[in-house]
Amino acid sequence: GGEAAAFRLNIDPTMKKCFLSIVCLWVWLAGCKKELPTPDSGFAQKSPASGAMDVAWLPVFEWNASEGAASYALVVSNNSSYASPVIDVPELKETMYTATVALTGNTKYYWKVTATGANGATLATNAGIAFTTASAPVRSSRYYVAPDGVDSPENGTAAKPFKTLAFAASQVPADKGDTILLAAGTYTETRAAMIPTGVHVMGTGQDKTILSSSGIIGTSPNKNWYEGSLILLVSPHNDVPHDPKTLVLPPKDGNQTLSGFTIDGNNKSLKAGVWVENRNNVTMHHVSIKNCDQRGAVFAAGEKDWFAYPKFWMQNTKVYNCTFTNCGKDLTDETLGNLCLAQLDGADIHDITINDNQGYGIKFIFDGYFKNTKIHDCNITVSESDSKWGEDIAVELWNIGPGNEVHDIVCNTWLSIVNHPEMFGTPAGLEQMKVYNIRMIDKDGNSNKEAVEIGAPGVEVYNSYFENKGIGIAIWDMGRQNISVHNNVFYNATEKSNWASGAAIYID
Repeated sequence: GGEAAAFRLNIDPTMKKCFLSIVCLWVWLAGCKKELPTPDSGFAQKSPASGAMDVAWLPVFEWNASEGAASYALVVSNNSSYASPVIDVPELKETMYTATVALTGNTKYYWKVTATGANGATLATNAGIAFTTASAPVRSSRYYVAPDGVDSPENGTAAKPFKTLAFAASQVPADKGDTILLAAGTYTETRAAMIPTGVHVMGTGQDKTILSSSGIIGTSPNKNWYEGSLILLVSPHNDVPHDPKTLVLPPKDGNQTLSGFTIDGNNKSLKAGVWVENRNNVTMHHVSIKNCDQRGAVFAAGEKDWFAYPKFWMQNTKVYNCTFTNCGKDLTDETLGNLCLAQLDGADIHDITINDNQGYGIKFIFDGYFKNTKIHDCNITVSESDSKWGEDIAVELWNIGPGNEVHDIVCNTWLSIVNHPEMFGTPAGLEQMKVYNIRMIDKDGNSNKEAVEIGAPGVEVYNSYFENKGIGIAIWDMGRQNISVHNNVFYNATEKSNWASGAAIYID
């Protein structure tokens, strides 16, 4: 007490003012902290919409995401005071919830969603909107599948689900915007699931919904045919199936999405996981595919006469947030890739993770052809030992048209960009392929392969880092016009005496 008294007596008036100011500021901040708004942004409820009529007895509730929210709580009641709610579900991590208990027919219901973050909760801006159920139970636009379900035509509801994706796909009409919902669990699939146009397939998450298959009935040995893949989004490409010399047919509009599941090929017993052929507007996201025999997924317009310019291109393909593990294969004449692409215009492929011990990462199928296609933000690790090609390829694309980009790729092996000499002549001032922000580091530090193989005109490589490769860039004689290589780092490349001792760039 004595020291404190002495301090009070001897304190400088200026310091006293500073001290009081700090105390007042602290008190003000402490008071403001209680008044600060919660970090969760405003959001809105989407479906059922306000005033909606004839809503299914097992509705699906959807709302927009609230930034900063850790979870959501859904409450549904037959009165606006929300006394005795019929649905009261807290701690929801997704922005969608499917009712598991049927509501009463011809009844008005009120619903609200609350977002909860670290510092509080926020109600949806339109919380309290109402809808009215149908007078009789109607089949929802969602078809339900569960491992303990039964494959029977009268099933497909949440209360009585189908058992397999293949059977569900056979029961859903095309082009109605319907969704096949796969419950959590492991499914055993022996037949191909031919998904009609306009139909979505949605699982509960890559770690929750597992489609397991040890092979598909009717599998074809032909590596370029889709028969043998588990999920098929296939529309006819030729007037005569699998005959590329017959009349070529335009793509159908798929307008559909695959998401939220894993395909397990059971130690390469399954030919391929997903095969999309000749359909526009198809999206696949948050899907994992592993242990398939030949390919993980294929997105292509279809097989055609080789080195003939495509008559049609597949439009608006989107693949993102997907993982591929050990889905490529070494054959006697070629190596197959995990994600195979061809004849794409306007595709966006991003946030892909690939790990394989014998196949390529992202690779063309048939003879490729790409326009306005972006491949970016991918992490690819493949084998650095290959008896035919020295090492496997991270990204290999053939026949590059205008407007393509490969960027922000982290990988350990080479990129290959090649055009057939007779196709895609030099564009008049239009670059065909930009390659940038590549980080390529050979893991074992021993490589005889180039980092980037260029056999096409109009390629630009820049802002990239290449380490421990046999040579930096090899420019072959298939297309040496309009090549630009700048602002790159080639670290610890190996000089090759038979390549004019050029460790960074070799021009054939």
